[in-house]
Amino acid sequence: MTVHDALTAVVVGTALRVFAPDVRTLVRRALSAGVRVGAAGLVENTSRTARTTALPSALRDEEA
Repeated sequence: MTVHDALTAVVVGTALRVFAPDVRTLVRRALSAGVRVGAAGLVENTSRTARTTALPSALRDEEA
């Protein structure tokens, strides 16, 4: 191992140690935002499905 390789290892190790908490925080925020968007889409889709399936039964009640 040369001096250049040793210094490269020290620099990379330091950068990982310094930026790892920030990267972890950003990943957690991105994942939580994705979960919120996905949950909102699921709720919207579920309510839309409930409205479309409830509509024919309501029409059938009016006809009877």
